[in-house]
Amino acid sequence: MVVIITILSALAIPSILRQMRDRRTRQAAEEIASVYRQARLRALGRGAAVMVRFTANGFEMREAVLGGNDPACARLPVTSCITANWATTSTTSQRITQFDPTSGIYAGITTSVYASSNGGSGIVGTPLSGLDICFTPMGRALFGINGGALAPMTGVPLVTVQRDAVSLTRTVVIPPNGLARTDVSQ
Repeated sequence: MVVIITILSALAIPSILRQMRDRRTRQAAEEIASVYRQARLRALGRGAAVMVRFTANGFEMREAVLGGNDPACARLPVTSCITANWATTSTTSQRITQFDPTSGIYAGITTSVYASSNGGSGIVGTPLSGLDICFTPMGRALFGINGGALAPMTGVPLVTVQRDAVSLTRTVVIPPNGLARTDVSQ
């Protein structure tokens, strides 16, 4: 009886480990989708332009504000994605949240961002080193590639999340309405 239990548990361990890795990959993808959804909702709710910036350091959400560094001065929302200064050292935008999908419990996960899909039939092009998506207070999405100028978003950017070559790849789909969702691809 003990031998049978030992054999069954030895057979089950690799499957359990794979499921745990896939669960973390799914959680990372859901977290990324949540950042985009929260950015859009924050823009609509606060009346401010809100940007999600992807770089090698992960995903960062910033809100456009007026008011500088003076603590006595109220930081008021700015409605324009175009006129806001989105630099990380800028006093006209403040960081709301940051998510690094490659550290902590997500160590070993890789993310790649692509400008758009090929009509829903897969990923096209090479991965981008940077992608900015800004949501206006009216819910409109603008995007810029690698720090470039923002333009109306007409495509569907994709973020692939994968732990290793044998794991399932999770894809975060970011439609122009900002309601990001995750899909599973093989």
